[in-house]
Amino acid sequence: QRGLYLSSDCGSKGDGCGDKGGGGDDCWSEVQSSTSARKILDKLRWITLGPQYDWTNRVYKEDVFTALPVKLKALAENLVKTLGVSDSYSADAALLNFYGAKDTLGGHRDDSEHDLSQPLVSMSLGCDAIFLLGQTTKNEKPTAMLVRSGDIIVLSGLARKCYHGVPRIFSCGERSRKGEEEEDQLTVQSYLEKHRINISIRMVR
Repeated sequence: QRGLYLSSDCGSKGDGCGDKGGGGDDCWSEVQSSTSARKILDKLRWITLGPQYDWTNRVYKEDVFTALPVKLKALAENLVKTLGVSDSYSADAALLNFYGAKDTLGGHRDDSEHDLSQPLVSMSLGCDAIFLLGQTTKNEKPTAMLVRSGDIIVLSGLARKCYHGVPRIFSCGERSRKGEEEEDQLTVQSYLEKHRINISIRMVR
């Protein structure tokens, strides 16, 4: 999308966004009246697919559930099957983390799923990053790996229960600009030149 801004009267009538055409279309305008879509997207840090994840209590709300996108589910399941790390893996959830150039992710374990014997498929898009994979405690020195756009890491076996984190994001290029009128041009390419997206696909149910 190009030159989109959040409408100044979005939600002012108390009837919510998206009532006119669905998907919040009536909340956006080409008139520069308030916050641009790009600035809002720059503040995005995570979304969930499948059962919603409670980041505070670190539990899945399985009563709030949307189906995982078919192609994303098939990609993870086919990869796990090809690697031979599980015969019963059925992807039904994903967490998407959005990183700016200065963002980091501290050492943590993904242990909120019921069955930790099932692998976690982690896909990187956009800027390069350093991925640290440790052990089951923080006392052991982690191994550093460079991950690039399109790389996929499958955490299975012991690695599934290990601490891991992202201490560094590398800028992968300057966004091309032909003038101030392109400042709010919003494309996948321009976003990924300044950000990293990590999609971690897992089995919750």
